[in-house]
Amino acid sequence: MKGVQPGDKVAEIKSRLDIVELISEYVSLKKAGRNFLGLCPFHNEKTPSFTVNREKQMFYCFGCGEKGDIFAFLMRLNNATFPEALKLLADRAGVALPASPFLRGGKHSPNAREQIIQINHIAAAYFTANLLSPGGKAALSYLKERGLKESTIKEFGLGYASDGWRHLKSHLEQQKVSLKMAAEAGLIVVKEDRPDVQYDRFRHRLMFPVKDVEGRIIAFGGRILGDGEPKYLNSPESAAYSKGRQLYGLNSSKDAIREKGYGIFVEGYFDLIALWDAGIRNVVATLGTALTRDHVVLIKRYAERAAVLFDSDEAGKKALARSVELFVAAHMDARAVILPEGLDPDDFVRRFGGEALERRVEEAPSIVDYYIDTVIGGGATFEERGEAAVRAAAFITGIEDVIDRNLFIKRVSEKLGIDQDILKKEVYGRLSPKRSREAPPSRRPEKRAAGPEVNLIHLMMECPTVVPSVVEANAMNYFLDRELKSIGEAWGRYVSGEANPAPESALSFLQGQEPSERSEALVKLLIQESPFSKESLGPLSSDMIRQVKRRWYKERHKSLTERLSAAQSSGDSDLGRKLLMEKERLMREEKDL
Repeated sequence: MKGVQPGDKVAEIKSRLDIVELISEYVSLKKAGRNFLGLCPFHNEKTPSFTVNREKQMFYCFGCGEKGDIFAFLMRLNNATFPEALKLLADRAGVALPASPFLRGGKHSPNAREQIIQINHIAAAYFTANLLSPGGKAALSYLKERGLKESTIKEFGLGYASDGWRHLKSHLEQQKVSLKMAAEAGLIVVKEDRPDVQYDRFRHRLMFPVKDVEGRIIAFGGRILGDGEPKYLNSPESAAYSKGRQLYGLNSSKDAIREKGYGIFVEGYFDLIALWDAGIRNVVATLGTALTRDHVVLIKRYAERAAVLFDSDEAGKKALARSVELFVAAHMDARAVILPEGLDPDDFVRRFGGEALERRVEEAPSIVDYYIDTVIGGGATFEERGEAAVRAAAFITGIEDVIDRNLFIKRVSEKLGIDQDILKKEVYGRLSPKRSREAPPSRRPEKRAAGPEVNLIHLMMECPTVVPSVVEANAMNYFLDRELKSIGEAWGRYVSGEANPAPESALSFLQGQEPSERSEALVKLLIQESPFSKESLGPLSSDMIRQVKRRWYKERHKSLTERLSAAQSSGDSDLGRKLLMEKERLMREEKDL
């Protein structure tokens, strides 16, 4: 009996899943005709150019050129391997995968990322069991003293790492887990000078599993219970975890962020959990690191607005100020939420409630206005305003987008009451000569694909039923563009081997071709709504074939005329007669079109 092939499972998974539903979990999509449009998750843009076609189960970004199916989307989005994307989508579709090497990255064991995630899930179950055991009584009491609901504790999978040096290590050994991989996951510490000395990284700590947007546990955070340092301990970076690219709680909050239209950034685990417990669900937390560009881009997948709710201490205010440039660069509307002195979000919501915090968010100034008021400042005297202008110029110089830079100059000059041209001169004087002179980069004009030829291949791909008639007419032999001819011939062979090509077959086929301007032009046509009516396919294909042939004859006539002129100039009468005969033959053939 023939074994299950990878392609069989891929096709089954794609048939069960809707690409629009999948991508909508990561990108806010709006219907536009038969397609769906959104801001591209793979590059920064102001105007949506990311297109998803449900019928063909494909996406294409007209801004950066990223394209593909559901597998390509998850691989690009999560920086995942094909086996990882296959496993995720198979689980989602309810498709059982065979135990085969191709599902494990081509080896007989999962790759490092997969192994770390598997080990983390084993550890998380152990920590959860500990929390509910007699040994976790103090940790559970601590959570209840903070007023956390059982549903919140369960939602975030909170657990307890017991107060022992090798408790988790022993458990992992019992589960036949590789201690080498457990060390790579950051759960076990191995002393550099004495590799035989191995112990648990997390001890006597309340444990916070850190999940990626798919809900897979990629790391942990641990808060000490009682005295001890550090107060918070996080997993080191690994093959599964990069703290600057992950947001705590996003897997739980992404739907609420999309529904509310904005996401709230907080700093700590308990800040997020306290807000969630109070009914505020559109919240995420950074993981022991400053806010990064990747964090902002992550949220922008789900909403175009954000609020920054950091601690009210000096460090929190500085962190908030540093984030301004990130939101400006991402073209994202953000607000700066300032809490009373001495209160962090956790304290505030426990004292005043969730509704009071939501009012604070609604009334908060834009983060740009906050930056201008508090960091750049102003002053009553000429000297004070001058110093503020210098601070403003230093910041504005770092803004890459010319339009954003000039808008910022306008707002600051109005705030400080100084001439806009003076501030602009100061800003552009700080830029390097090259950067200040250069115009915004423009895309190199694309070479236009041959009209009749690309139109015929477009028709062949949209409506594979016309392929036999195109092949019978030998239309490919009349193609002037070699690349299009090669694509057309390859597509003809592909269709001849398929009983009934699916709507997305052409896009999948083009993905397998060598990337080029011609294949890219065809992808752009295919991702859009088909312009062809199935009722008129016969006459339409015949007309397109004639156009291709006429173009070929026109070019042949032109070439022969030039050669004939050269032969006459050189006095080569024999060559001249041959060329005239060839020209007459072409004219007779052309009449039969």
